[in-house]
Amino acid sequence: MAKATEIVTRILLIILLGFTAWAKLAGPQVFVDALKAYKLFPDELIPIIVYYVPILEIALMIGLMIPKYFKEALKATLILMVIFEFLLLSFLIRGLEGDCGCFGKLGGTPLWSFVKNVFIIGLISYTLYITRNKAPKLSPSLEK
Repeated sequence: MAKATEIVTRILLIILLGFTAWAKLAGPQVFVDALKAYKLFPDELIPIIVYYVPILEIALMIGLMIPKYFKEALKATLILMVIFEFLLLSFLIRGLEGDCGCFGKLGGTPLWSFVKNVFIIGLISYTLYITRNKAPKLSPSLEK
């Protein structure tokens, strides 16, 4: 069960991170507009966020593909998802309207993204819990 959960989590997050990074890179202005709608970031910071968030998502996606770095990438993805969740919660509590910025031109309501992130945070947390004592396996040539 633990191995199947790990595989499902890995595949789901790789697809999700790859897709969201691609969407942000394909339509950066949509991401800029979404960040402005949050009314939390100074204008000078928005281009930096627009540039680095997709790079971070790609780096995490790659980390999830490499067994040796899977757990670290999973923990970092959890932190990123919690940060996104607080941003979405702030957006929803303040009654703001607009795109959450998660999927670039494809849109996505903040409420839908909030619910999706709760599921993802739960899945990541559960996967970390059931794999907590499992050390990454190295290839036989690296164990020597």
